[in-house]
Amino acid sequence: MAEQFEMLSRYNVRSAEELRYRIEVGALPEHPTWEDYRDGSIWRMS
Repeated sequence: MAEQFEMLSRYNVRSAEELRYRIEVGALPEHPTWEDYRDGSIWRMS
């Protein structure tokens, strides 16, 4: 749980869906953000 919170905090998002959206619109850099998103650990928080 702490890992997911840290990841959400790192990118200042509230969910995996928001993280993906912000990557897609260019609000966040693709690397390493996309790798963190694909990692899957953030999904448990959404």
